[in-house]
Amino acid sequence: MNFRFYFSTLVLCALVLFGCSDDEVQGPVAGFPLEAVQQCQMREVCPDIIADRSALRANYRKDYYLSYEKYPEANIPDPVDGGRIQVAAVAQASGEVTTVEINGENADELNERLWLHWYHVWPRVAVEGQPIWINFHSHEPLFDRLSEMDIVVKTSSRTIVKGKFPIYQSKLPLSYVTTVNDRNQMIIHLKNLDDKPHTLERLIINHRDYADQACIPSRIIQAGEQVMWTVNLCAQLELGAAWTVVAEFEDTPPSVGTGRVVPEHFPVHAWPQSVDCPFPGGNQENFQRHLDAGFDTFFTMKTSYNYPGTCEVDTSDIVTASEANDDVWLMVERHTDIPKVSKKIVRLVGDESDQVIESKPKEKADYSKLFWAANPEVATYLGGSRNRHTAAFAGTADIQGIDIYFAACAPHVTDYNSHPPIDSIYDFTDVTRRNHMPLPTWVYSQGFSVVWNTDAKNFQPNPAEAMISTASVLAGGAKGLMYFQSNLEMADVFAETWKAISSINQDVITVRKWLREGDPLDGYTRSQGKVMLRAIRARDAIVVVVINKKAEKEASDLGCLTEATRELLDPDSLDPEAAASSPEWIMADQTVTIEIDIPEDISLTRGQEVIDGQPIELVYEATRKGRTLSIRDIQLSHERPYRIFILQ
Repeated sequence: MNFRFYFSTLVLCALVLFGCSDDEVQGPVAGFPLEAVQQCQMREVCPDIIADRSALRANYRKDYYLSYEKYPEANIPDPVDGGRIQVAAVAQASGEVTTVEINGENADELNERLWLHWYHVWPRVAVEGQPIWINFHSHEPLFDRLSEMDIVVKTSSRTIVKGKFPIYQSKLPLSYVTTVNDRNQMIIHLKNLDDKPHTLERLIINHRDYADQACIPSRIIQAGEQVMWTVNLCAQLELGAAWTVVAEFEDTPPSVGTGRVVPEHFPVHAWPQSVDCPFPGGNQENFQRHLDAGFDTFFTMKTSYNYPGTCEVDTSDIVTASEANDDVWLMVERHTDIPKVSKKIVRLVGDESDQVIESKPKEKADYSKLFWAANPEVATYLGGSRNRHTAAFAGTADIQGIDIYFAACAPHVTDYNSHPPIDSIYDFTDVTRRNHMPLPTWVYSQGFSVVWNTDAKNFQPNPAEAMISTASVLAGGAKGLMYFQSNLEMADVFAETWKAISSINQDVITVRKWLREGDPLDGYTRSQGKVMLRAIRARDAIVVVVINKKAEKEASDLGCLTEATRELLDPDSLDPEAAASSPEWIMADQTVTIEIDIPEDISLTRGQEVIDGQPIELVYEATRKGRTLSIRDIQLSHERPYRIFILQ
């Protein structure tokens, strides 16, 4: 054999996938470049309205929850009955909706007696030929026995939706739908949960079939495969407008998702200590300290509700000042009036509202109805705290959230002596994402607060705990990062933790455009180490988050007991070692290798690590076998408990 030809062939195999996909490609950056196997092009042609205008398409989603062994929540039963329905339709006439009937009964009456936990119909003023959707949640066992159900939507004079909707759990659920490029494009994420492939037939968005115009690399979706489609829309969507997405397949019922168009914003949000008043028009020095630390979205509420201390600036003035600042957003509490002209606003309809179900989901959905009617372009947000209850609330607001805290002896929803583990924020973020899909989630990380423990000024999260909290929100698939709380007095006392929060916030800002449009590649990553690991796939990049789970010391409820509390307990019932342990997490050193299966429709030319907000060329060994990329010998420690990589 000609040696020169043989050597050239080896070099070529080290650079591209084709022709050597079964052999391991090795070297410092030998995993790159990696060419796409599947490619696509988008067409600018606007598709016609489809003919079957009266058809109803729907999906049924069962509640998702975590195991009781890991998260015992005060004997809350597993929510096994019922679930959430999303019905996509087209309005057959125009007019304001006055009545919704489900299974022959008035939805308001079903809601009042809690047969329905909540329901939404949007838009409330329908336009003939335009999309309209009906969503609701119920724990009635009836939904698990029927294959279809009747629905009717009426105005004062006409019926605008009528028919039967299927009660069907999609085998290819839509995990996330969002707009990009100033609402001129839509991105759709979907995964085939079946054990066999399925072929896409039509992709219906707002009653137009975009299958021939969209970027769809392959219409055949293999078993276990996760796909992302990009669509050039016929026209820019308005904030607050209804959208419906239906993916129809040749041999299985369709995937259905519905929602409202929300702002294309990934917040770095702070619930500030009120006395700090870090707002435009408030305490300008404190406001600037937050901006310097990476925060751009701030919670505010009526002065009478502020605690402790006061912020004497009227909320309306804060809103007006924020409108003049392009980089500042606000989350405004539900009882606080805002000017109707407000744009960079999100409405909080409730925080930790899911302690019980009963009438609470209806209450929160009613707040969303009220705000949507008054100011449809403003999105609503609902926070939660119980993983077994959050599904009953998912869909009541545009954006769903949750919080759980594992550091600084914070109060927790799990039973006593079941201290939340180090991966609790990751798990709770993930369960919220799955219940609220295909809509966005914003989730809390743990900051500084007086509510964590009785010695708050002496005991707050250490830097590692703060960084793990934030990185867990990202790895869990959230589309926004929130902190409870920020407190500048504590930031001065716990300067290293504030520095850690500021540093990881800069990392978040660097990758958040991809986090907002991307979605976790479930089942595409592996590691032998004790880590939380997630790859979030966007259009032109994959963001990989690796978090240390290996602890040298673990926090415990016993370790959080005060001396006074210990005296009240039977000393024989205490584990002496646990009771004497430090009530904080100390992470151990470890070196791990991760593997990521790269989807076939994305090309990668390089890998980078984000450090102090800057993408730095990858220093770890990156190798590849086929389309499985390995990043080797990643170092994790207490001082550096997370890593963020960009594959692009």
